[in-house]
Amino acid sequence: MRRRHLLGHALLTPFPLLGALSGCGGSLGATSPQAEVFAPGGVTVPMQRQQHPHVSVAVRANGQPLRFLLDTGADHNVLTPRAAAMLGLPLSEERVPSSGAEASAPPVPWTVLDDLAVGDAAHLRREVAFVIPLPDEFTHDGILGATFWRAFAARLDYGRGELTLAPVGRLAPPPGAVRLPLQVLPGGKMLVQASAAGHTGWFSVDTGDGGAVTLFRPAVERLGLRRALQPSVRMPTGVSVGGTTWADVARLPVFELGPWQWPRVPVHLSLATGGLFGSDAWMGNLGGELWRRFAVTIDVAGGALYLEPQAAFTEPFAGPRSGLMARWNGERFEVLHVVAGSPADQAGVRPGEALLAVQGHGLGASDVGWLRAQLAAAPGTALALQLRAADGAERQATLVLRELV
Repeated sequence: MRRRHLLGHALLTPFPLLGALSGCGGSLGATSPQAEVFAPGGVTVPMQRQQHPHVSVAVRANGQPLRFLLDTGADHNVLTPRAAAMLGLPLSEERVPSSGAEASAPPVPWTVLDDLAVGDAAHLRREVAFVIPLPDEFTHDGILGATFWRAFAARLDYGRGELTLAPVGRLAPPPGAVRLPLQVLPGGKMLVQASAAGHTGWFSVDTGDGGAVTLFRPAVERLGLRRALQPSVRMPTGVSVGGTTWADVARLPVFELGPWQWPRVPVHLSLATGGLFGSDAWMGNLGGELWRRFAVTIDVAGGALYLEPQAAFTEPFAGPRSGLMARWNGERFEVLHVVAGSPADQAGVRPGEALLAVQGHGLGASDVGWLRAQLAAAPGTALALQLRAADGAERQATLVLRELV
C-alpha cells in the first residue's frame, strides 16, 4: 500500500498516509478474494460527503454495519484497530513494512474479512485488510483501496452523491463522457496524464486526498518550480504515518487534464525527502478537490477513466486563507502552525494554543469538516475564535480571511 494522505486548505486535515506495504502471507493462511455483483445492472448506493471533498459509503463487514472512506489512492483496504476488535478478527503474526508520504512508518498487521459488502448485491469474499491506527479525526471504520477498485467497475457521481458498482467490464460510460487513458501499475495504483505549468507527467488518481494537485519533490526540484511559482506559503499540509507533511503552497498558472484547462489552481510543492512524495516514481497526485467536479467512471480492466463535468466544475479552487493549521489531539483542537503574516498571525494566534470555538460553535472531534469549511470561507469573512493558552487563560480573537497565494 503506497499511502494515504488528506490535505487541508486552511485547516490541517490530519489523516494518515497508508504506506507502501509488502504482500501478505503467513499466519492467517493464503486468501483468494472473489468479487460478486448479483444485480445484472449493477448496484447504486448513497455516497456521503462528510468532510469535503472526501466521500464514504456504508458497508457490511462480516455482516456488521460500518462506514468506509472511498480512496482510489490507497493500495489496499484498511480497517481501524477499533473496527477489527469489534468484529473479533484475528490479526496476522506478520507485521508488514510501511511508508508514508514523508518517511517510513511502523510495520502493521493484516487480517481477512470473510465478506465485505456494499449495498445488497456487491460483495468481496476473503478480502485482506490492513489494520492501521488512524487519527481521532478519522470518523470512518476503514478505507476501500486498490483491491476494491480492481474488483469492480465503479462510478462516483459526486453531484448526485451516488456510487455505482458493476462487474468488471459491465459498466458502460455515459454518453458524452470524456475518456482518459488510465495506467494501472502492478500494485493497483491508477495514473493519468496531466500538465502542470506546462510540464506533462503522470499523476495518481486519488479520491482520498483532499487537495487538488500535489507535485512530488523530485519533479519540483528538477523543473525549478519552487522558484518559478511565486508567491508561495510554506506550511504543513497533512499528517501521515511517517509524520507531518510540509509543502510550499502556490498556484499554477494553468493546469490541464484531458481537454480541460483551469487557471490558478492551488498546488502543493512537496518538501518530502523520503516516502512517496519524495520519490520520482511519477510526477504527482490529483486529489478529491479536483475529482469532485466530475462524475468519475473507473474502468481498470479497460484502462480508462471517464469524466463528466458537473455543476461544481466551474467553482473556483480555494487556496489557504487563514494561515491557521490545527488538529484534534484526542481532547481538543490544538494549533499546530501559524503562517507568518497571515490573518491568524495578525490575530495573535500562536502554536500550542487550544482552539475551543469558532463563531460561538464549540469544537469536538467530529467537527473537522465543519472547521475546515469555516477557515476556507470567502475572503473578507471575519471569524471569531475562542482560544485557551497553556496556562489556562482563555481569550477571544478575530481573524479576517484573505487569499495567501
